[in-house]
This record gives sequence, C-alpha cells and structure tokens, in this order.
Amino acid sequence: MRTRKIIALCVAFALLVACFAGCTPKVVTAEEVYNVLEHGVKADGKTDVSGVLYDLIEEVARTGGTLVFPKGTYYVKNDAVTFSAKVGVVMLEGAKFKIHEDSAVKVQGGSFVAPKEQIFTGEGTVGGFINVPNVYPEWFGAVVNDGKDDSEAIAAALRANGKVTFSEGEYNIEKSVDLSHIPNSIVDIFGAGADKTKITIANNIIGFDGHSDGKTISIFNAHGISFCEKDNLKTSTAIKLGRPWMSARNCHFEGLKIGTWFDYAGFCQFEDNTAKACEVVYEISEYSMFLYFNRCEAIESGTLIKAVVGPSGGVSNGILIQNCKSTDAYAEDIYITENQAVWIANCEFIGGSGGLASIYFKSHIDSGVENCIISSKKGTDRAGISFDTVHYSSIENNVISDCSEAITAKNGGALTITENTVSGSSKNDIVVRSQYNTFIARNQLKSSVANGIIGEKNNRKITVVENMFASAEYDIASKFPAINGIITKDNVFNYNFD
Repeated sequence: MRTRKIIALCVAFALLVACFAGCTPKVVTAEEVYNVLEHGVKADGKTDVSGVLYDLIEEVARTGGTLVFPKGTYYVKNDAVTFSAKVGVVMLEGAKFKIHEDSAVKVQGGSFVAPKEQIFTGEGTVGGFINVPNVYPEWFGAVVNDGKDDSEAIAAALRANGKVTFSEGEYNIEKSVDLSHIPNSIVDIFGAGADKTKITIANNIIGFDGHSDGKTISIFNAHGISFCEKDNLKTSTAIKLGRPWMSARNCHFEGLKIGTWFDYAGFCQFEDNTAKACEVVYEISEYSMFLYFNRCEAIESGTLIKAVVGPSGGVSNGILIQNCKSTDAYAEDIYITENQAVWIANCEFIGGSGGLASIYFKSHIDSGVENCIISSKKGTDRAGISFDTVHYSSIENNVISDCSEAITAKNGGALTITENTVSGSSKNDIVVRSQYNTFIARNQLKSSVANGIIGEKNNRKITVVENMFASAEYDIASKFPAINGIITKDNVFNYNFD
C-alpha cells in the first residue's frame, strides 16, 4: 500500500511529532505511514467514511502502521470507527471527525497525535485513548483564554477517557461538569501548574460534580490547577464528590465557598496546595477515613479543614494534618466534630479573628495537637485550642499567643497538656471545665494579667505539676468547690521569663 507521497508524509509526520510536547508516539518507517485520502476516505463532511475506514484499519492492523488524516471533515455515521492497538493516528491541522449521534470513534491503544484544536464534533461518542499520554479539552471544542464556556468540552473529554490535560491559560466552567459516565469512574485532571493553568467557575454552581443525584466517583486526582470562582463571591464549590479516593497536589483554590467537599471518602491525600479567600477549603462529611493533609496553606480564608457529621450521622476515622498553615482566618482554622484519631502536628495558624477557636474539636476520641504555632488577632474573643467532649487526647509542645483563652477543655477526659508555651492571653491560659483525668505539666504560662490555670465546675482527678507561672492574678484557681482529686506539685510561681 505504498504511495507516491510516502516520503513527504514521513517528513511531515516527523515534524508533527516534534511539535506536540508530551506526546510520544512510536517512530515509524516509510512503509508504515498512510494518507487516508489516497485510500478512498473522503473529507467532505458529508460522505460516511465509517465503512471504508473499517476496511483500511483492518488491513493496516495486519502489519501495523499509522494513518494520517489531512485537513478536512471526516463524517462517521453508520458504523463505529475503532482504531486498534496496532494502528496509530495522526490528525493534521484542520482535520476533524464529525460523529453522528448513533456512532462513535474509539482509540483502542495505538498512538494518537493531534494539534490542540477541535478535532471531534457531532453528537456521537468518543472513547478509548488507552495509551495516549494526553487528552486535551481543546480536542472537544475548548479554546483557552477566549472567555467562553468550556463546560461541555471538558465533560466530553472526561467521558472519553477520564484523564484530561489542561494547557497553560484560563478555562471557564459556566455550568457544572457532570462526572457521570466516566470510564471506570476514575478522573485524573492535570494542569501545567497552579500558576499557569486556571479554571474559573461561575457563581452558585459546583465546578466538578460527582455527588449530586447519587453520583459517585471511585478515584479523583487533581494536579497543578488553580480553581477560582468568578469575582471571588464565595458561592460555588470547585469539586464535590461522593465515595471517592481523592488526591489534590500543587493546586490552588480561590474565592470559593468550598474548595473540595466529599463524603464516604477514604485514603485521600492533599499536598502542597494553597488557598485564598475561601469560606472552607476542604470539607469532609460522614464516614470518611484515612485523610492526609500535608503542606497545605490558606490565607484570608474561613476554615482550612472542616470535618463534620451530616444529617445521617456517622463517625470518620483517621485524619492527619501536618506542616499546614492558615493565616488571618475569619473562622476556625480547623473545625472537627465526631471523628476518631485526629492528629495535628507542625502547623502554623496565625492571626485568626473569628470562630470559637483556632483549632476546635468536639465529640470524638484519640486526638492530638503537637508542635504547632497558634495565635489570634489581638483583641478577639477566640481560643487557641478548644476541646469539647473529647477523650484520650494530648496538647503538647505548642506555642500559643494572643488568644482570649489559650487552651480550653470541657466534658471530656484522659487529656494531657504538656510543655506548651502560652503568652498574651486576655482571660486565661488553661481552662478545664467538667473534666476528668487531666494532666497539666511542664507548661510555661507567661500571661501576667490572665489567670494561669482555671478549674471550673465538676472537675475530677486533675494533676498540675512542674508548670512555670508568671505573675498572674491567680496562678491556679478553682471557681467551683466540687473538685475531686487535685494534685499540685513542683510548680514555679512568679517566674520572670525575661
């Protein structure tokens, strides 16, 4: 099936391959390259090419080869066109498939090379791309930086393969991208970097919707993309998922009501992400487990991580938050209720002005806050760490400053508060209310105006040892007489920390 134009096509093909970064089709020889127009395929947009393409693909697949589609429109109507694993495809500039609603184009495994422009039109389906490293929304009609809606193109690209690569520049989602009918229920979206690829989401919608109307996604991965709401109005959610394994790395969230929301999730990882001016960056609802947050940062937002129980109830298990940072939050930096085994370590929560506390825990067991730097905006009535009905927990080696009360705990037990440094509290440094089995030791309580340690209501079995107090009004005070079993030993009072 050699033709007179094989040599010219080989040269064109080699140049084409060099033009498409990230595409790595196999190197072909002259015998393997075929111009489809020289084998009965019409590019007039009217003639059905499905039959002749079927025969041509069958013949080429016997020995392997690459089909080149020059500029024109190839109408696929009666039969689906399936490119087998032994057949590569090269779409030259201006070449496109027009697919009838009852037909399809499938790439089963061979190489597929095309420019970043629309190559699929019509109402039919597109699928496959098993060995294709990059599937672009531009192939389905998206145009970067044109300010127009790219929702349909992005959805079509995801339905084709579930793996989509976004170019540098801005895309727009004006209506929710429905994550139904994704191959294997797995979504991978890749950008060129959060500083290079931006997806702008319209107000009052969900950008990527894998939750509404019972939708579920098995796996969702996002890498190197900035998700921003139009005009930063905080009315939209970037990603909403049900029952996923999820990861987000090197992403940015800005101006959103919620960055990511999910329930019934497991084995989720969020690393090296940033956020600005979001109401909530990550929100988790019931029955989620093994969630990992590392090097995530938010500025001028509400809550960085919020794990709550929805109307149906249920307890999540296993949340690790480390090396994260939240600056100037207007709500709780961390808000967690009804969860088990939650650990926060090596984080910074600085200058917050709203919410009950910088870190708020309620109604769960097995938790800890360690090696963190915590402060509130001066003059705000906001605690540093607040535990409400929390058991088997520790607060250790933190630096807490400028909060109304640095550490508060109530209605729980088996709590240790050790080796923390507290300063600038406007009311009290450590307050325990209706606690039992509380161990307070080796803390440096530097607030000279606030009270050091306050026991309120019905506390039982409180041990206060080896703490260092500044000259507060009361270093250790009991405001209610019903204390059963208090031990104070080896504390140092009126210590000059200067």
